[in-house]
Amino acid sequence: MTKRADAALIGAGPAGLAAAAYLARAGWKTVIIDKNSPGGTARQLELIENYPGFPDGIPGKELMRRFVRQARRWGARFVRARARGVRRRGSDFAVGTTAGNWECRALLLCSGARFKDLGLANEKTLEGILHGAFDEAPRLRGRDVAVAGGGEAAVHQALLLSRYAREVTLICRGPALKAMRRLQSALLRRPNIRTLTRSVVAGLRGKKKLAAVLVRDLKTGKISRLKTSSLFVLIGKTPRTGLSLFRKKSPGFFSAGDIHSGRFRQTAIAAGDGIRAAMACEKYLRGNR
Repeated sequence: MTKRADAALIGAGPAGLAAAAYLARAGWKTVIIDKNSPGGTARQLELIENYPGFPDGIPGKELMRRFVRQARRWGARFVRARARGVRRRGSDFAVGTTAGNWECRALLLCSGARFKDLGLANEKTLEGILHGAFDEAPRLRGRDVAVAGGGEAAVHQALLLSRYAREVTLICRGPALKAMRRLQSALLRRPNIRTLTRSVVAGLRGKKKLAAVLVRDLKTGKISRLKTSSLFVLIGKTPRTGLSLFRKKSPGFFSAGDIHSGRFRQTAIAAGDGIRAAMACEKYLRGNR
């Protein structure tokens, strides 16, 4: 049986949650669809220190819990399912999910972005290759782990892992890390973190599970073998655009959050962009009753 809503949102990260709360509060029947628990990557962050209004920071899980509670307070409906496809049906949208079908007058795509792959042949088959899994650190107590990346996400991951792992090796392509100074200073205070600059992951070794990482020194060309069972890959993000079939100014279609390409990806920016998209959507719904 097909269910109906005024607006359907795909993706329950900060952008989707903020948009859902806005539209539901405005009185529109709103459904938000995501295969994962609400909150996106922000939910996995141990502490978000740059979200306005929280001078001491706030755990990502708690901040996203508040987002969810606010959206539910105004009547937004949450559906735990994977969106399989979207198509036009007259002036409406038909959204197929693993938990049933929806028809809606407006569609908001807030599916976010994912960390890029290394591009290595066995990257997707070896157990132990993780892309931005910030909540995995506690299970790696006493182990040697590696992180690929040189930006803020990679440094955050390394700092979190250093609290549990025996040694963390941070593999950075550039001549220096790109993270803000405060994070780099924190990195220097952790004796179990070592940073390899001008280096890249050149290969992965192991049968079913990761056993070692091959690291190439870009300056000398030398390849060294780093024994590890866990590699966290945070080498930049790419938008999840698999369902963006209507991005070219299709009436009633909107997008928000990290799905938009760009360097400025923050929880606060995603939430604000979600509200921007919701305001445009609300204007569309009012004009097309």
